[in-house]
Amino acid sequence: MHYTEITPQFTANFFKLTDEAKKICITAHISPDEDSMASLLAVYRLLSDKYPAKDVKMIYGTEQISRYESFQNFDRIRFVDDIADHLDDFDLLICLDGSQYHRFTARPDALKTFPGKKICIDHHSSPVDEFDLSSIVPQASSTTEIIYRSFCENQDIDKPLAETFLIGILGDTGNFTYLRP
Repeated sequence: MHYTEITPQFTANFFKLTDEAKKICITAHISPDEDSMASLLAVYRLLSDKYPAKDVKMIYGTEQISRYESFQNFDRIRFVDDIADHLDDFDLLICLDGSQYHRFTARPDALKTFPGKKICIDHHSSPVDEFDLSSIVPQASSTTEIIYRSFCENQDIDKPLAETFLIGILGDTGNFTYLRP
């Protein structure tokens, strides 16, 4: 299912897939920026809080960068040469801030043939590769905004999660200067 607006149906379908999964891999595009990093950390936090006994991992197919290390759970990210080499044990892959497989790996066919379920959350208006569930909302300022509005908008969040959302939104909006009216 593909959604182009933030809807409760996407949220329900997202949690249906995460409920069914045993091992979840969360990733974001190569060459992390504030939005991709914040999206990764926010989804990890939401899933690890909801499913404390479930195996949820963050894997980035890129060199380790340290400028985000002050954010909660940054130390749990596994940085690897190519994520395609590390997907064998997972039955759900969540791809953030990109909707085309080549944005995550040098071997896009590995994502195309991934045997588990795939979810994509993105705000770019690029063509979308094949996912079991996607929320592509080009009107959103950032992927981080989509995650906040899909999963947290009507609930209280703590300071570390709020900081994570803020860095993602500020990073992709140039401190709000890139926003269109």
